[in-house]
Amino acid sequence: MCYQLSSIFHLGGCVTMALFNEVITLPLNRRKRTYLKKLAVFTTIWLVIALYTGRGGLIHVRNDGPRHIHVGVGPSHSDEAEGHSGASSGAWESRLKGPLEADDPRVVQFLRDRHLQAPGSRPYNLDAYQNRLRYESMDSWRFLHKAILELFKDSPPGFFIEAGALDGQYLSNTLHLEKEYGWTGLLIEPNPSSYNELLKKNRHCWSSNTCFALTPYPKEMVLEMVDTREQAATSQAMWVIRGGSFLQEGARTAQKYQAKTHLSTYAVVQCFPFLTYWKALNLTRVSRPLSLDVEGAEEQILNTIPWDAVDIRTLILEHYGSSKEPDEIFVDSVEQRGYSLYDYNIDKDFIGDYIFVKKEST
Repeated sequence: MCYQLSSIFHLGGCVTMALFNEVITLPLNRRKRTYLKKLAVFTTIWLVIALYTGRGGLIHVRNDGPRHIHVGVGPSHSDEAEGHSGASSGAWESRLKGPLEADDPRVVQFLRDRHLQAPGSRPYNLDAYQNRLRYESMDSWRFLHKAILELFKDSPPGFFIEAGALDGQYLSNTLHLEKEYGWTGLLIEPNPSSYNELLKKNRHCWSSNTCFALTPYPKEMVLEMVDTREQAATSQAMWVIRGGSFLQEGARTAQKYQAKTHLSTYAVVQCFPFLTYWKALNLTRVSRPLSLDVEGAEEQILNTIPWDAVDIRTLILEHYGSSKEPDEIFVDSVEQRGYSLYDYNIDKDFIGDYIFVKKEST
């Protein structure tokens, strides 16, 4: 595909003369200097094009395939005499910043190849957490642990997904299922330092240093990483505070308060929709459970899940409310997706842990 450039030369000459005529009528001041700069730049560009196209007066455009377009100056392609502009074979990856379809085969393969760590087989390397708050004594963890045992202790090993996995052990909703009952699953933790600690635990499940997207397409997002200040009195609660890290687009009042109270740093993280993980792991059913501890982003994530295309039997959701009573609007929004509230626990800071089970199909 080629285009003749003779008209461009005529147009270029007209523009150059117009600029020149304008310049000579002006006094030597800032405005005249600006016009002179424009005249010099335009004339240079025009002359370069004229010199290159003098060999044939053509600009050619060539389609080298679905992922590469070649543009060159001159009647035909020559690596020695022209510049090139085109999209490389990997240019689609830039669209991972958003938007690109969640089930696009390239996105699914990219997640599978670049962002999924396969289950390990080495012995567990769990932490005794000396000089740390004992999470086993926390009301929220005890409530969830008891409910999880009630729901799953007699079930065959299944597949879990836990988002907001921290270091893979502290406050984990899934470690007991994996270690004692032979389950496997996927741990998602976007905080790089927390994820590095997670890898050291040798969990026998998949893991990913990414995050659930708040959109139905993959997107890069800013993670505000909350941590203790050096030698602060709160250092005993390091993992509790780190668990408050949040995606800025999903932040609510409680998260913004945490950021002001503690030390914050930032990272740009790659996020994928729920469906992309589902496809990358070739799942047919997450029997129990999907656990979301995502600091205010749970509703946005739930809105991205194609409920008619996946089968999730149990939801464990952390949700910030405004009182010790259940958030009825939140509960109704989940129940409308075909779930029943199984149990809940709300602490003194109005942070609620909700467990939903899928209604039996009739």
